[in-house]
Amino acid sequence: MHKNKTLENCMNYRRLKGKAQHAIKYTAREYWQNCCNTLDKSTKLGTAWKMTHKMNGFHREHKIWNLKVNGVAVETNEEKSDIFAKRFSDISSDKNHSSTFLLWKKDIESYYKYLFENLSEIADKNRTESLNEPFDLHEVHRALREIKKTFCSWCRQNIV
Repeated sequence: MHKNKTLENCMNYRRLKGKAQHAIKYTAREYWQNCCNTLDKSTKLGTAWKMTHKMNGFHREHKIWNLKVNGVAVETNEEKSDIFAKRFSDISSDKNHSSTFLLWKKDIESYYKYLFENLSEIADKNRTESLNEPFDLHEVHRALREIKKTFCSWCRQNIV
């Protein structure tokens, strides 16, 4: 219509626009009737109101709440990560473990000291690089076969 503003194009545009509006109204009415038919005494009132607002085109803007710690809003990602790290540290601390577990942990740490030693940057880099080497397909197949054997033997022992 905008390219050729003839009377015929204008009438055709308005006719098609009317059909589209009619189809939208008809579909909305049908949808609303189906929604009303599903309502019964067990339907929550909030659900009905949400549908009413939705059908009327009323949209509430949802405020995105920030993290609050001790009543103070935390807004930056750096602060959030620091709080997460602190909470994770608190949860993972030794005070949350049983004495049996702590004894076992101490034994493991003393027996495998070399695993917990700080390595030089070069040795650490070499170890990280060797851990990050890509797998070959035959290595993946072998690992899957081994895990399958282990899992199947575990299933035979633990599942009746």
